[in-house]
Amino acid sequence: MNLESAGSLRAPTADRPSPTAGSAPRLEVANASRDAGTPGRMGDPVNAVDPFTIDYHHDHVPAYVEAELDRLYQNVYASLPKLLIYGGIDRVSTYVVRQAGELIAIWLFRVRGDVAEVLNELIEVGKAEANRFSKWLFDKKPGIKVIRFRAIRPVLDRLDYPFQHVNQSEDIVVQLPPTTADYLPLLAKSTRKMIKGDHNKLMRAFPDFRYEVLALGEATDAQIRAILDLSRARMAVKHKTSAYHAVEVERVLRMCRKYGVIGIATANGRMCAGTISYRIGRHYFMKTSAHDSAFDAYRLGNMVSYLCVAQCIDAGGEEAHFLWGEYDFKYSLLGVKRNLDNLFIYRSRLQAACHPRLALGAAYGSIIRRCKLWLHAGARDHRPLQTRLLDLSRRLRIRMHP
Repeated sequence: MNLESAGSLRAPTADRPSPTAGSAPRLEVANASRDAGTPGRMGDPVNAVDPFTIDYHHDHVPAYVEAELDRLYQNVYASLPKLLIYGGIDRVSTYVVRQAGELIAIWLFRVRGDVAEVLNELIEVGKAEANRFSKWLFDKKPGIKVIRFRAIRPVLDRLDYPFQHVNQSEDIVVQLPPTTADYLPLLAKSTRKMIKGDHNKLMRAFPDFRYEVLALGEATDAQIRAILDLSRARMAVKHKTSAYHAVEVERVLRMCRKYGVIGIATANGRMCAGTISYRIGRHYFMKTSAHDSAFDAYRLGNMVSYLCVAQCIDAGGEEAHFLWGEYDFKYSLLGVKRNLDNLFIYRSRLQAACHPRLALGAAYGSIIRRCKLWLHAGARDHRPLQTRLLDLSRRLRIRMHP
């Protein structure tokens, strides 16, 4: 890898695409011009052609923001409850954009030193929105030198300021058809055959098998804990450390009280598998799917994932988000990868040079990410070198998940 591909300064070209997953970050340099429609003072309309107004709430999140965030983004990772549960809103400010009086964007951000970190995640950020926010924030707060976004979908080829973005993760998303009758024929023939065959085999062995969906507020804490216990047990079998430690379990319980849709599979009168999803609007976010290892012969994990997607369709869902982790079953159920990037916007090239830890850290993260993707892609294709290296990393208990 040469230094240029690892994050050097480059002047943007009009047709340069956004980096693909795993590509090394570049620091793009702004053109001298500014978009005429970029707003200046808070609350002032830009001009007659571009009638945007901005409201700013310093270190405060107004009461109306929670409902509006859910309406605008239908995204649990851009929701106020998620922020409250996972980090709190101490010293969080609110940036609100209206166009012709209609609310079109709400970004929450926190300032630490000379870096402003936007807290909305998994949202799409376009060129106009990024330019508008950057100019407004840099003009309003001269002490801010860098703006950082985490795990977003940037749709831009250049900005009015130097910037750098690097792939961090992915969201595997299923666009849901109107009915389950429409969904099954869309799956590959081999997938349909596998699902039907495994289901028939399971029903012969366990005639009382059923998968039940519990709507918001119907599942008990004990049922949710039981699903997380299954997940922890699965990780132990694979010699991996579960993410569901005591603190995280409490967070999941709180999120489920606000957004939870719980699926429970039972056989012989006891839970054998379960799914936890969060629903906002018509979007579902799959937090976890787990099953008892005693049911591995029936590929119960894949089956309950299919049943979970089918439930989302029956409930009128528009998208099912499998989130991160490139597992084959997600793609077999028609998941499509959306790259999630970290984006850094610098006040100037000088400020980029003054923040080497951010710039070099992004480059380093890109290299590690590419290595992980290479290892897992090779292991999925049964390539001997990558398979052996990945097995070695697991034996050494090194986390190498992309």
